[in-house]
Amino acid sequence: MGGNGPDRREETMKLLQKLAKKGPLWSVRRGWHGLKTSPNSRWRKFLQALFRSGEQGHSPRGLFGIYDLNANSPSYNFLQFLMCLENHAAVKKVPGYTVVIVPKQLPDDLEWKPFSDSYGREAIDYRSVHLLSQLAMLGTRCRGVMVLPDRTLRMSVCGEGERFPADYGFHLGGGFADQLHQELRRHGVKNDFQAPPHADRLVDGWFQRQPSARKIVTITLRESPFDPVRNSNLPEWIRFAAHLEETGYQPVIIPDTDAAFSHSFGFMGDELGSAAAFSPAVRLAVYRRSFLNFFVPNGPYGLAVYSSGIRYVCVKMWLAGSLVSPATPEGYKGYLDPATHNAYWASWGQWHTGEMDTYDNLVTIFGKFVEEAEKHRESILQQS
Repeated sequence: MGGNGPDRREETMKLLQKLAKKGPLWSVRRGWHGLKTSPNSRWRKFLQALFRSGEQGHSPRGLFGIYDLNANSPSYNFLQFLMCLENHAAVKKVPGYTVVIVPKQLPDDLEWKPFSDSYGREAIDYRSVHLLSQLAMLGTRCRGVMVLPDRTLRMSVCGEGERFPADYGFHLGGGFADQLHQELRRHGVKNDFQAPPHADRLVDGWFQRQPSARKIVTITLRESPFDPVRNSNLPEWIRFAAHLEETGYQPVIIPDTDAAFSHSFGFMGDELGSAAAFSPAVRLAVYRRSFLNFFVPNGPYGLAVYSSGIRYVCVKMWLAGSLVSPATPEGYKGYLDPATHNAYWASWGQWHTGEMDTYDNLVTIFGKFVEEAEKHRESILQQS
């Protein structure tokens, strides 16, 4: 034991020097933090008993947005709920809210089999936690996410806080698409989703490392076992990507998250596309930085259509034989303007078309977009 004396004296001197340098306020704060994180079990029991009484009787307050998976999909449809929640918080002048995700517990015969059987339980559970929590943090007023372990907590967790939807209880929510489209028709997009600054910095770093200043054109693929008629015509998209590269643009292919490692496309932006496939924040940052973003009707398209400035083209928007997409533009009542076939709230450069995703169609559509972009060059430069 005697051999430890000099070491202890040295440690004590270092501590005293640090206390003198940091000052008394830091010393108190550091000591208090040390007590709260002490590994000593006796200290923990004593402090817990001492402060437990002060923690009782406090009920959660604030705004809680409840997304119940018994009534809603564990998919990018969550964005419709999130923007409704953002708009509600803005109207109420609430600075922040917490998203509460309530797990699904339904009898097997009430499941929508085309969806549940296509993905399987493991994939759906992954989406319910990882995808939805990441999407929630794109809301500018979102301050946190709670994923409940079971449904028994769904009413008590909000305490005395305000709930959204306000009538949540017997009613489980749902119908957010209709509500949102009505709001957007009246007011346009007022509360854009935002990628966290860290994601923006990561994407900016990628752009800065590129050897040329080519304009980025993203291609978001869909390769899903669910409703496969909406899937991307992969050979035609790869051929179109090669055309983009040959004509001076930089294609970035963002694979379907569930098929992210099924292909190697051989384009310079492949690593950025792979990152975007697994990070909605990176995905959103990439969409905002790109000259144009191509979609088929899929989940990530929601990040673009519910934005005020992301430029995009969504092809085969109306599609016979789909379980989800209407067969004609008239099926998008309240969503697409029948005169333009674009969203009622769309700004310039936000296009929809029923054209199929063939190479010739894609080249023609892109050519028309480039012609129109010349007329809006100044606004595009301002957004870049």
